[in-house]
Amino acid sequence: MLSDDAGPPRSRPAHGSRAPLGDVTVCDLTAMWGGPLATWLLGRLGATVHKVEPDVRVDGMRALDGRGIYPGGRSSRPGEDSALFNALNASKRRACLDLRDRSDRDEFLRLARESDVVIDSFSPRVMPNFGLGPEVLGTGPSAPLRVSMPAFGPGPFRNWVAYGTGVHALSGLGEIGPARYSEPAVTYPDVVAGFTGAFAVAAALVGRDRGRSPGPLEVPLMNATQPLLAFPAGGRVAARDNRAGAALFGAGRFAEAIVAGARVSHPVGPFRVADAP
Repeated sequence: MLSDDAGPPRSRPAHGSRAPLGDVTVCDLTAMWGGPLATWLLGRLGATVHKVEPDVRVDGMRALDGRGIYPGGRSSRPGEDSALFNALNASKRRACLDLRDRSDRDEFLRLARESDVVIDSFSPRVMPNFGLGPEVLGTGPSAPLRVSMPAFGPGPFRNWVAYGTGVHALSGLGEIGPARYSEPAVTYPDVVAGFTGAFAVAAALVGRDRGRSPGPLEVPLMNATQPLLAFPAGGRVAARDNRAGAALFGAGRFAEAIVAGARVSHPVGPFRVADAP
């Protein structure tokens, strides 16, 4: 559960923690599933995660309609009864900051500049509209790593807003046969992007500690999901009556190809770095 502190704590975690990321602080502006999964994974590795979530725009995964499912059937306060929300945000510290408010924005900048990582899941236009482009947080080794997880990378859908189901539909992964389409049993674009985002952050932190200053990173949900299109079409629809089974079948074929020494290529790389094509 999130703490309801009036503001983010003033101190950073103690260095020397035995956890892999015990001296890392993450300023988390993500919501819903993909981004919060990435920051939850970083938290499980020891990072201190401050979730920026204003009362005027709470995380949509909170189930404010009261129909969320709480583990074990326990009752909880309205708006905090979603099992998925509670799981993804366990141990995070809530920073109730409205970036439209000048004093809250100043508090956010203080928190962000004291963090090792600032990660968001907005469309690309949001942070610049707040006047919070990467240059505001500084550059060089002392600046926080900027990571963004929008729905789409460069292209015609660049500024569109979508979650896992929308990305699944536009990627073509919903095709289950000639002129047949279906929604995913689980919105796995969120899950794939969450794991990809956590890996990207961990890799960038390793690079930073080895003297490299990584530029802003972008992990679009679409890019993280599209490598699944490398699976043969037959593998994607073999179990057409069991969509989860079809995905697992395709993953099995993919793993077998790697074990056999085949050269496997992805149509779109899941990461984008500022100074890379």
